[in-house]
Amino acid sequence: MKRYVLVFFLLAAVSVKPQTVDTFFYGDTRAVLPNPYGAGYIAGTNAYLDIGKYQRIDVYAEALIRGTVIHMGFKQIVDTPDTIYIVFREMAADSSPGTLLASITTTLDQFDTTNGLSFMLPNPLPMPGGPFVPVHFYIGLEWDVAVNDTFALATDVQGEGEYQNRAWEKFSDGTYQRFNQDSDFSWRLNADIWIGALYTEGLTSTEDAEASPSVYILRQNYPNPFNPSTRIGFTLPESGEVSLRVYDLLGNTIAVLAEGFREAGSHSVKFDAKDLSGGVYFYELNAGSFRDVKKLTLIK
Repeated sequence: MKRYVLVFFLLAAVSVKPQTVDTFFYGDTRAVLPNPYGAGYIAGTNAYLDIGKYQRIDVYAEALIRGTVIHMGFKQIVDTPDTIYIVFREMAADSSPGTLLASITTTLDQFDTTNGLSFMLPNPLPMPGGPFVPVHFYIGLEWDVAVNDTFALATDVQGEGEYQNRAWEKFSDGTYQRFNQDSDFSWRLNADIWIGALYTEGLTSTEDAEASPSVYILRQNYPNPFNPSTRIGFTLPESGEVSLRVYDLLGNTIAVLAEGFREAGSHSVKFDAKDLSGGVYFYELNAGSFRDVKKLTLIK
């Protein structure tokens, strides 16, 4: 099951004092993938002189991006650590990484190859996304062509990118290409890079906020329609027993996605329907006296 994957929606417009920072993260099964065509790594430095690797983040609510968490899978430093630029970029018209929004300068020795490491922006980036007009942006690492250190970002294994084309790279000539692109120079890799966004939900200014969910919310799954997997999010104003189940049109339970105690806050789960027939299904959240049902559509 994917960890920390949140499709978040605007609850309220507030400008008050600090709220817990949440993580938007697509990672599923951790992998370190070597370059199959030569030296180096797919999601890092390699023989083709790539100078940037990026993960697209899809924002479905108004939010402040406060930083990033980056999972480095391997690093080897030669002499002094090379400079690494953590960049936040808009999505260009061709869906590639575009205009630079913000950056953090660091060195390779600062990264941890065991756990994800957080880097905070001095000034949060407002993202005016919404369920009907989402905002897409990229977080990535960039480096100079002359680096002599070697590193690899953690990625998913093949097939766990949900064919969303979120992972991109930059070549030394300044051009960009997605990992799953069909070309002579593509990795043909359907996976996500383990780079996540640290964010505060539902704010309209860059002031810190002290806020907690005040209502139960069952969110519409995304994507919908879907094939073969989708994500379902829900918000709890207080901790307690929760049940989230998927049913067919006859009322038969197809999947139990959550069952038991959950802390207050935002949650999200992945629903994998690869073994089901296409059609309409329903999912139901029960939490305390709250109950809500929504429809999802599987296309095959």
